[in-house]
Amino acid sequence: MNKNFQKLIALYKQRGFKKALEKLLRFTISKIYLKKEELLLVKSLHEEIKFSKENKLQIQSITEQHASIIRQFYEKYRETMDSLALIYYLKYNYKGFIAFFNNEMIGCWWWVNNKIDLAITHPCVLRFALNLKEDEVYGFDYFIAPQYRGHGNAVEFLSLIHNELKKLEYTRIWGLVVTDNTPAKWLYNITGYKVIKRIIRHELFSIFLFQDKKVFIKNTRWNTKHSFDHRLLFSLKSKKGSITS
Repeated sequence: MNKNFQKLIALYKQRGFKKALEKLLRFTISKIYLKKEELLLVKSLHEEIKFSKENKLQIQSITEQHASIIRQFYEKYRETMDSLALIYYLKYNYKGFIAFFNNEMIGCWWWVNNKIDLAITHPCVLRFALNLKEDEVYGFDYFIAPQYRGHGNAVEFLSLIHNELKKLEYTRIWGLVVTDNTPAKWLYNITGYKVIKRIIRHELFSIFLFQDKKVFIKNTRWNTKHSFDHRLLFSLKSKKGSITS
């Protein structure tokens, strides 16, 4: 059963027909037209990295040996499109970290650097015209299982990630957050991320994306290397607008 439908049924049981109908209408309208504001962020790793006194989590760099456990984690906790994206993360050997609590996987975080060919790098690197330097990465898809959120776990996991990247001699992390994701904005703010740019995106029929004088189209698994995101159709903007540090 589709996870969105499961959530709708759960909402109906908890709060009644009216709330479930309102949710369904909002979802339907969002499939026709959706406007979102996104924040492009950057984190300097030159700053001191603070850790909690109770170091409850352990993290590991993602390797081929982790593929099975990560797939199981995504099937259990993530949406269909997230699981589809995971196929490409693993296929293109994107780097990442996974967190464990009492030997149970509880979260993950992915990243790419400028060593990955632009044809297969994460699509947001191109969508935001990031010109990653040798000592910079773009981080994405930060997720912690719902039952482990709170109690400082998100901050601790992110701090451990920062420390590991610093050991690898990276000095900056780029990232993205949607403005209506209040918990994520709070997390990135208290861990030292700075807003570089505010971006407005408009989506039409869940297919076309309009952003910053550029038009993107939703990829499919049959016609592109990235079926989980958008690719550029055309741009009315000068190519001189790459974002660098």
